[in-house]
Amino acid sequence: MAKNQYLDIILATAEWHENKVKQLKSIVENPDESKIKFQGDNGEQVELPEEHKKGFIMGITIALEVIGEFPVKIGK
Repeated sequence: MAKNQYLDIILATAEWHENKVKQLKSIVENPDESKIKFQGDNGEQVELPEEHKKGFIMGITIALEVIGEFPVKIGK
């Protein structure tokens, strides 16, 4: 694989990581505006009940701590 192909893969992965972190932070920072839904095997969407939402958001907060920053830095 050529050097540019590796760079393209790393850049795409870094962009994916950044987008996922932004989505998760948005849920944590705006819990009252976030509706958390799950889709079952039959395609039906079910909203997470309010009494479970706080625990779910705490789990997202912990996940963000574990995920942290993207582990690769690219310099010139």
